[in-house]
Amino acid sequence: MDYHRYNSALIRQRRHLLIKEPLQRSFIEIELTHYVVNPGDFLVSDDIIKCSMVYTKEMIPMNRYMQEKWPWIEGTNGMRLPLLEILSDADLAFNPGGQNVTLGALFREMGEIEHSYNQSLKTFRQDWSYRNTEAGLERSVSRLKEWFQTLDEEMKATVSALSDEDLMKTVDRGGYSMPVELQLDVYLQALLIFFGKATVYLKVMNKTLPKQIQEYIG
Repeated sequence: MDYHRYNSALIRQRRHLLIKEPLQRSFIEIELTHYVVNPGDFLVSDDIIKCSMVYTKEMIPMNRYMQEKWPWIEGTNGMRLPLLEILSDADLAFNPGGQNVTLGALFREMGEIEHSYNQSLKTFRQDWSYRNTEAGLERSVSRLKEWFQTLDEEMKATVSALSDEDLMKTVDRGGYSMPVELQLDVYLQALLIFFGKATVYLKVMNKTLPKQIQEYIG
């Protein structure tokens, strides 16, 4: 047997062990790959390294909410980005008058609400006291985008980590409680309320609403 040719074929074959397949089952699949190189296996003539591959898979079950309802929250969270895309920093200073806040402050308040819900999923207690005091946040489209991305990633990671048993636990909202699953449903309602307010601002500003907003919010 040609030793060099055999090792070349072996490496080519093992390169195909990690072909990515569609995730069609209700679990998160994490692939961990470790290459173990033996210095004594170097082939100087053609610089081929004989590798032994240790390939493992860890299956992490997804909870019921992630399977059935999470796409609603993820998709609705994602609709804030198209809104911000059509705005300039100057637009965030718009105020329709009366007792209303500026458009930028409206976005900031939505972020504070999402933060409150994120924490409630960890502590099982709702606390509305948080205020983001970062200077200039509500006057900067780019900063708002970054903040919402961080909040959305935190929420997804938090909900993903919950078990089905956790979903049945209750969140103390101050005077009354509700199951975690219902808490998430109420957060979705808070998002829709925000979009309802934001569209009024944008219409007064004579802005063309993004297609997603036109179809789902009006």
